[in-house]
Amino acid sequence: MQFIIIDGNMSREPDVRFDNTGKALVTLNVAVRDGKKDKDTNEFIETTNWYRVHISGPRVNYIQRAAGKGTQVFVSGRLNIGSYTSRDGELRTTYDIWATDVTLGARTLRTDNNDGEEPTEEKTTAASTPRNTTNRKSSAKAASATTADDSQLEDLPF
Repeated sequence: MQFIIIDGNMSREPDVRFDNTGKALVTLNVAVRDGKKDKDTNEFIETTNWYRVHISGPRVNYIQRAAGKGTQVFVSGRLNIGSYTSRDGELRTTYDIWATDVTLGARTLRTDNNDGEEPTEEKTTAASTPRNTTNRKSSAKAASATTADDSQLEDLPF
């Protein structure tokens, strides 16, 4: 089994389907751009690899609501490589990823739980945190009110 991590953009809206048992499965088509400089011509050559990303379970609803064409996606999961012969007679390779972790923009979905609970959301960047710039005094009070004091830190289990 191969494990892969990709960072790319969705090329279309998520495709949601249901199996015989009613379990939802969403498929994302993700384009990953890569490039290198040709040594002979000194020209930059860009390539695009396409991946089908499969996500199942309760996180399907979130992906369906939050992701769309052009959304940047960061995915890690198991890679399955297949091949088929196109109508032109060419042998083509397919890349399917069964996702374990999915990040949309600044939100991370831990998808390794299959217990029916909602996926865990984690903020990954401070830039995505909303800020109140109109009233700095009230935001400073709010920040100090939410800061833990030493007695609260002693009760933490780690």
